[in-house]
Amino acid sequence: MKKNVKNFSLILSLVLLFGLMVGCSNSGGNNDSPLIGKYNSVAGEMEGIVLTGDDIAGFSIELKANSQATVSIDSEVIPGTWTESENTVKIIASAEGEEAEMIGTVGENTLIFENMFETGLKVTFAKEGTDAEKPENYFTEADKKSLGQWKSTAVKDALGEDISSEIAADAFTANITSDHKMVVTLSGQEVAKGTWTVFSNSGYLTVDGADAGSEVEGPSIYWDIVDGVDTLDFIYSNGDQYYVFTCGKQ
Repeated sequence: MKKNVKNFSLILSLVLLFGLMVGCSNSGGNNDSPLIGKYNSVAGEMEGIVLTGDDIAGFSIELKANSQATVSIDSEVIPGTWTESENTVKIIASAEGEEAEMIGTVGENTLIFENMFETGLKVTFAKEGTDAEKPENYFTEADKKSLGQWKSTAVKDALGEDISSEIAADAFTANITSDHKMVVTLSGQEVAKGTWTVFSNSGYLTVDGADAGSEVEGPSIYWDIVDGVDTLDFIYSNGDQYYVFTCGKQ
C-alpha cells in the first residue's frame, strides 16, 4: 500500500510539473486578505483511501499579495495567481499559453480542494503555524484507535497456535503517537522505530531509513483494526520469526 501512495504522488507531480512547468501572471488585489499565507497539506483522500502524515506531506500552497500564488511539490515550485469569492478560493497556474485551475473551500485556517487539478484527489491544506496543522485533527477512527501504548497479553504463530513457551506472552510493546511515530520493543529491547500509517482498517510501520534506498532493514510490523474489539493483533516478522501478539492498551 505504501508503494501505491508513492506511485500516486509521482503521478500527481508529473501532472503538475509537465502540464504547467513555469509561468507567472500579474494582477492586483487581495493585499489585505486574511487568507494570505502558506498552507501545507495535512490530509488527503482518493478512492476511499484516507492519507495523513507523511503519506500526504510535501504539497504546499502560498497565497501572496497582489494575487500571486505558488503551488509546491517538495522542491518544485509552480507560480500562478489566486482570487477569492465568498467561501472559495481559486488558484490558476499558467505556463506557455496553458492554464490549470483548482477551486477550494475556505475553512478555519484551511483550504480544501475536492478534486485537485482534476486528479481525483481531495487535499486539505492547513495554514502554517496554526492549530489547523495538528495531525490529530484529521485522524480517522482507525487512526485514533491505533494511538497509545500497547502491550501484548498473548502470542501465537502463523497457524494460530500458542507459542508462549517460545517467547513470553507479554514480550511485545508498541508506542504509537499522534505525530505518526512508532517505537516497538521485543523482550525489553527496541527492535524498530519509524512512521506508522493506517489505510482503511489496516496499519503498518515503515522503519526509519527503509524508504531512502539504503541498506536499512527492519522487521515487518502491521495490524488490523476490528470494529467492536478493544485489542489489536500486531503481526511481527523478520524473516526467521513470525509472531502474532494480541495487545491491550496500557
